[in-house]
Amino acid sequence: SSGINAEYGVVMREHRILCTTISPSSLELCAINNSRPLDDSRSAIFNRAIGSKYHYYQLEILVCGEDSAVAIGLADFDHSPSKYPGWMKGSCGYHSNDGIIFQRGSHSTVGLPTCTEGDIMSCGVRFPNRNFEEIPKGDGTAVKGEKILVYFGKNGEEVGTVEMVVPSGGLYPTIGLSAGDHVIVDFGAMTG
Repeated sequence: SSGINAEYGVVMREHRILCTTISPSSLELCAINNSRPLDDSRSAIFNRAIGSKYHYYQLEILVCGEDSAVAIGLADFDHSPSKYPGWMKGSCGYHSNDGIIFQRGSHSTVGLPTCTEGDIMSCGVRFPNRNFEEIPKGDGTAVKGEKILVYFGKNGEEVGTVEMVVPSGGLYPTIGLSAGDHVIVDFGAMTG
């Protein structure tokens, strides 16, 4: 099911995740339990590409499933909703269960703090080569080939970064969950 959000659109694609709108800038996501533990990855990909106006979002972990693995990150337009952010080319993601930032399917940064119920995970983007006095009209969507710095946080503290080049079609907020995980995604701080 798709959560509808007036400012931030809808969940563009999802795989075994229930989505409910709870405020103009927040969505509640709950991973559906199933009997296939070896096929436990599921993601929700949002339809608003990141840019200078929409450059940050966060989630609060409400409930951790038995084998919880919440991930927050960015993915390209073609990212499979059955894969966590960071597990495929054109994506990156901070994973709660092991404190690893994955990028393009491999470990990019290890040894970061793990996250559990009650923690806030965040993902934001810095545009090191932009002069913000000359922001393009519209939402300043990141363009193909632009170099960006993606940063991740836990409870308001930055914990790690990765560099990316924006692929054709842009990058989109992406949340990964395991069976039983339940989070609230907040886009309220995404405008800047």
